[in-house]
Amino acid sequence: MLIIVTLGFTIAFTWRQTIFDLSLAFVKFVTKIQNTSTLSIFSSAFITLFSIFIIYLTAHFLKGRKDYN
Repeated sequence: MLIIVTLGFTIAFTWRQTIFDLSLAFVKFVTKIQNTSTLSIFSSAFITLFSIFIIYLTAHFLKGRKDYN
C-alpha cells in the first residue's frame, strides 16, 4: 500500500508543473498580463476555482447515488 501511495504522489507531483504551466499560458492568453508575480497568482486562483468547480460537480452527481456494500 505504501508503494502505491508513493507512486501516486510521484505522479501527482510530476503533473503539477505541467498543469500550472498550462494554466499560466491560458491566463496569460486571456488576460494579457505580463507581470510574472501577478500571472502566477491569477493562475493559482484559476486552478483553485476550477478544482472547486470539479469537486462541486462530483459531489452533486454522487449525492443521489445509493451504494449498498
